[in-house]
Amino acid sequence: MGSALFFQGKAEPAIASLEKAVVAESGWSQTDIALVMLARAQAKADQLTEAKATLTRLLENYPNSSSVTEAHYRLGEIAEKAEDAAEARRQYALVAAASQPSLRSVRARGRCLAGV
Repeated sequence: MGSALFFQGKAEPAIASLEKAVVAESGWSQTDIALVMLARAQAKADQLTEAKATLTRLLENYPNSSSVTEAHYRLGEIAEKAEDAAEARRQYALVAAASQPSLRSVRARGRCLAGV
């Protein structure tokens, strides 16, 4: 439900729903994906500190998740919003170096080359 609320443009209700899901379903196989969605909703609501903490939690608790690359990409976006170009480049470089090529890795390479 939290993801649906996010895609409807309802960031605050999405945050509340996703926070409950992450807490209630601690052993849930989709927790990593829910954390990415929670961070996206937090960033959309300009809760950048919270979004960064959520993504850091994902990276620490789910280091082998398929969402790791997206987490680094989102951390790069957050760093850009915070006008921290060095951190944004560092995060995008991690995405660009990912073993699985993706649209995000191509975008991250472009942002690195553009000197974000």
